[in-house]
Amino acid sequence: DLSTCRWHLQKDHELAYNKWAQDNNFESMLPKAIAKHCDTVLKASASQTGLDDHMHKRLPKVEHVLLYTDQLFCEAATEWLISTDQPIQVLEHPSFHLMIHVASWATNGIKIPDRKVTCAEIIEMFKKQMKYLQTWLNVSVFSCLNSNPTAHT
Repeated sequence: DLSTCRWHLQKDHELAYNKWAQDNNFESMLPKAIAKHCDTVLKASASQTGLDDHMHKRLPKVEHVLLYTDQLFCEAATEWLISTDQPIQVLEHPSFHLMIHVASWATNGIKIPDRKVTCAEIIEMFKKQMKYLQTWLNVSVFSCLNSNPTAHT
């Protein structure tokens, strides 16, 4: 048992052990030394009365809006192409141009929607497109199936 060994060393060989520990830059593990170390730590921690001196009030986060330059936009577009593995032709797509045009009218930066919002927007656009197609074609899926009996088989 390790603790029995330490008590034996403390009782019969304390001086020799402490000399060896000091010569070898080793922290003494004898019960007296451990108790002394614990007392020192407790006294040091008792002097701290609170965290008031260490706490600082956080200022509200101010969003920094970058000023537009052609060079900055070119770097950002290139970085976006590389990091998202987009084809270079995407910069020529009308939808990309529309997105940049809309964002250019922002006066205090833009808020980019998260995945959940984007997913909901895609589903909503899909539903509107289906409604538009249904109205435009003036038919429904069920009426097509009912008018062609061989389509079921």
